Amino acid sequence: MGRKKHTEAYEWAQIICGALVFILLVYTFLFRTVDVHGTSMWPTFDNGEKLVLSSAPYTPRYGDVVVVNRGETQEPLIKRVIAVAGDTVEIDAETGAVYRNGKELNETYITVPTCTEQMEGVVTVGEGEVFIMGDNRKPSQSWDSRSFGCVREEDIVGKVCFRLYPFDRFGGI
Repeated sequence: MGRKKHTEAYEWAQIICGALVFILLVYTFLFRTVDVHGTSMWPTFDNGEKLVLSSAPYTPRYGDVVVVNRGETQEPLIKRVIAVAGDTVEIDAETGAVYRNGKELNETYITVPTCTEQMEGVVTVGEGEVFIMGDNRKPSQSWDSRSFGCVREEDIVGKVCFRLYPFDRFGGI
């Protein structure tokens, strides 16, 4: 009888360890968490929010909120994909309207016109690149493709898919 209890305990320990390893592998390779730093994505995200991103490989699409790696020593950027390879982007300096391939974007997620102080003229997105901007388009609020140019798709860590915290805003993005 004692040997049977020992065998059952061992089997349960194997199941629990296997489940923990599976969860760690899924979390490590498919999902990650990231904290929002600053106000560049306001009003979509507030400073201090905790987000879950899918780090599975994917093709960036218009409107996706992505996390871009800036190296080991800097916080990652959280920005919205405005344009992909082959697209052109232009910002009307008078109205702040953003145009992709000559058509004005309907950006319901922003609250102020887009500032053009960092960008002049038309930008063409290169192969394997995306043009990203923060949702807070006030002057000097979002360091994005208007100031540093397009980013390589390979530098995208993942796509934001869920808000963990604060709990009153918990849910999918």
